[in-house]
Amino acid sequence: MPPEHVAIVGDDIDSDIGGGQNAGLIGILVKTGKFRKAYADARRVMPDLIISSVAELPARLPIKVAGS
Repeated sequence: MPPEHVAIVGDDIDSDIGGGQNAGLIGILVKTGKFRKAYADARRVMPDLIISSVAELPARLPIKVAGS
């Protein structure tokens, strides 16, 4: 798939989101684990989407699962 149709989902604004976006991916920041609002707000990386939990992904994205 072309990178613009692929998302990186992570809790690290620099490594996960920034790295993924540098590769042309959609960056989805999850507010779990390493996430710290003050740190994320201070960064120049701008996630394409911010969610509270990966459980939100099916409702937030047009995910198609094989066989459905």
